[in-house]
Amino acid sequence: MVKGTTWPISELELELKRGSTSDLFAPARNLDHVKTQKIDVLSKSERGYALADSHEPTSFKAGHIELKPGMSAAEAFRTIAHACIRDFRLNETLLIASRAAEPLHLTRVAMRRLRSALSLFKPIVADQQYERLKSRLRHVSRQFGEARNLDVYIAHNTVPNAGLKGALPPVASDPAPQVQIERNRAYECVISTLQSKRFRQCMQDLVAWIEAGPWCAHDEPKKRTMRNQTIEYFAAHVLGRSRRKLKRDGRHLDRLSPKKRHHIRIAAKKLRYASEFFSGLFADRQHRRRRKAFIIALKNLQTCLGDLNDIQTGHEIAAELERPKTAPTSRSDAAPSETNQLDEDDKALLRSACNAHHRLSYAKPFWES
Repeated sequence: MVKGTTWPISELELELKRGSTSDLFAPARNLDHVKTQKIDVLSKSERGYALADSHEPTSFKAGHIELKPGMSAAEAFRTIAHACIRDFRLNETLLIASRAAEPLHLTRVAMRRLRSALSLFKPIVADQQYERLKSRLRHVSRQFGEARNLDVYIAHNTVPNAGLKGALPPVASDPAPQVQIERNRAYECVISTLQSKRFRQCMQDLVAWIEAGPWCAHDEPKKRTMRNQTIEYFAAHVLGRSRRKLKRDGRHLDRLSPKKRHHIRIAAKKLRYASEFFSGLFADRQHRRRRKAFIIALKNLQTCLGDLNDIQTGHEIAAELERPKTAPTSRSDAAPSETNQLDEDDKALLRSACNAHHRLSYAKPFWES
């Protein structure tokens, strides 16, 4: 630690002594006139250890989520959701300070994992606030997506085919200045959103809803039973259902349109997140061995389809750079166009994706005995 290193602390800690959990969040909303106010995820001891470590992190990868066998599905959802929010907040701070590609990527990943958790637990947590919160998070994700697409395009045009088996399209004129302008605009949009009062309120509402939303007290017997079921039972059901759907929809992958392949890619991504969320519940030797093979096949499928999507998105960006700028467009989470013209490199990627899907289809589910 550098002698004299300090970290100023300006915070207000709220503690619930009695009453309902929802009462804890009302004072936070009343303090919203403080523009820099946000829910923090670092304890004072964590800040102290960070000061003691001379190496300043540039990003934070998702940490392991500790789910305890026998815990209820409702409590597991809270644990997973809070872990995703923590990952988001840690990278968000670095993104705002550095405007660098890696913290933006991992902030986006944390948001996607959070949205996936909401989708996975929808049968348990869906209530009158659910769709409104998901919609607001989806809007932010789209902004992250546009900035990330431009980062990928710049990286692969700066170092040709770096990490990408296919080829991104060249443009007739030098794209660097215009792409950088577009990137700066996209980042400005992301930062502006993250620092807005609307987003601060959204995150406060989300945390309040996770802890004490209407879903927590729904008296319908079916909802109550689902909330109280063990997480092992719920996880096995969710993972099995997601795997069956991906296996069915991904048949004849090489014959599908880019739009349908895009949906397969998203499904693979969600299954991977779910596998990571629930991995600790199936931790004996046999389950670990199966999980490793399953995740490898899943990663390979996701990587191949992701590269194909990056190439398709690169063509769209290049086409936009070649025509006069009119109204602003968004390429974030939109499905690629229906054109299915593939060169030899793309076909090789697609064959690899088909092989990965085949291996995934026959990999033993790691959550079964």
